[in-house]
Amino acid sequence: MPIRPRSRAADAPERDAPPVSNPAPDRRSAHRSVSGSPLPAGRLRDVLAAEWIKLLTLRAPRRFAGAALAFGVVASAVLILSFPVTRGVPISAAEVDDVLSASVLGLDAAAIVLIVFAAWFVGVEFRSGAITDALIRLPRRSVIITAKATLVAAFAGLTALLTTLAVSVVAVCLAAALTDASWSSALSAATASDHLRLLFGSALMPVAFAVLAVVIAFGFGSLAAGLLAALGLIIASTLASWLPTGIAEAVQPFLPLAAIHSISGAAEPGSAEFLGFLPAVIVIAAWIVLGWVFAVWRLRSRDF
Repeated sequence: MPIRPRSRAADAPERDAPPVSNPAPDRRSAHRSVSGSPLPAGRLRDVLAAEWIKLLTLRAPRRFAGAALAFGVVASAVLILSFPVTRGVPISAAEVDDVLSASVLGLDAAAIVLIVFAAWFVGVEFRSGAITDALIRLPRRSVIITAKATLVAAFAGLTALLTTLAVSVVAVCLAAALTDASWSSALSAATASDHLRLLFGSALMPVAFAVLAVVIAFGFGSLAAGLLAALGLIIASTLASWLPTGIAEAVQPFLPLAAIHSISGAAEPGSAEFLGFLPAVIVIAAWIVLGWVFAVWRLRSRDF
């Protein structure tokens, strides 16, 4: 049986066949986690939900909230009981209004704890490298800044509200037990409009400075930067009051603590800190917005 010669076409490579290439992944498949589950396509609602789950599952936020509440209550009681040393007045002779206003300073102690929490909530992810994976997989890096700032503001606001109620109870109890005031007069003073403005206006301090700690920590990618910058703004407001009158009047109105004092009524009319309600709100909003813009700019230029 004759053997047929093989055709050259069979041995020749298929030159006319189009090259085989892997299809390019679409944007949706690019934003998948290592485990293969799809990630949110940069929507604020989805990132907020993810950060909320993280906040609920971690133990540290609950510990920070408990520490803020405890520090606020203890500081409030100490400030009231130290009247004989700090004001030279026996606690039995103290005015109810003075006792109540001193207790509000317990919110400052709570604010320090919440600032530490806010800086930790952002900075720990930079330190561990967990933020890198999230930022690479999100098309808009600004979303994670907004989500964390919003969540920290809500967390700080709720904690500040609970601390406000706690220090009020402590102040009323101590005022009724240690001064000549009756329970009814102590309750009446605690629910007066001026004191409520001071109380809830001061509760804005933990919220505003916690958000500032978040955006600054994002901007510098550091827990220490967010913490020191937020606390530095508080210290700067105190130092500015020691400056000569002309310089203090030029500097203090632009600091966030002066705005909070104006909202709470702690700033007296005519003082360097006094702004009025609407200008004070604008100053606080401007600090937060400028901090957010700085954080977004730094984060977008950061090479992960």
